[in-house]
Amino acid sequence: MSDASRHAIVALTLVVAGCNSTPDVSHPDTSPMRKDRLMAPDIQCSARTADDGRVVVHYEIRNAGTEAIHLIEGKRLPYQLTDGPTLVLLHGVNPPDPDRLYNLIEIPLTRPLAPGEHIAGEQLLPTAMLRDHYGEQPTPSTLRHGRIQVRCDVGWGTTPITAASRRTMSIQQLLTWQQIARSTAFEVVLP
Repeated sequence: MSDASRHAIVALTLVVAGCNSTPDVSHPDTSPMRKDRLMAPDIQCSARTADDGRVVVHYEIRNAGTEAIHLIEGKRLPYQLTDGPTLVLLHGVNPPDPDRLYNLIEIPLTRPLAPGEHIAGEQLLPTAMLRDHYGEQPTPSTLRHGRIQVRCDVGWGTTPITAASRRTMSIQQLLTWQQIARSTAFEVVLP
């Protein structure tokens, strides 16, 4: 048999094997680039005036995808952060200040959000203190009165963070796991 014949048989064998093969379901694609059925949650963020004249920001996070996603779970959420002149309500974890030394950093658990499911929350504004994952700081005066921009963000992931998995997870691993979805910023007028 000539070399050309052997190459033709090998090429034909590869084409036939490839055409009749089925995906190996025992090894599903779990690469970070897999986004075919997982999509960022929808975030609706709005404001209304409370009876006392303060502003109540309402947010709703909905899974519009076809598979469950996982959201950070915590009683202190949402956190209030600044992003330039914008007040951000974050249902997730913000990065630590690189200029500070922390003894222990909590790695929170997650909760699943099934397709079509939603969670909602509210935040009363203005607040005297901004609270993030690591502590509190006074709210800048520019975010206490008058016209301000507000945005709602949510941190989410494709896999759960469980009591067992968080024991070996660092804050940098959590921040790599976490994807951020953002609402459009909008203006509110604080008293």
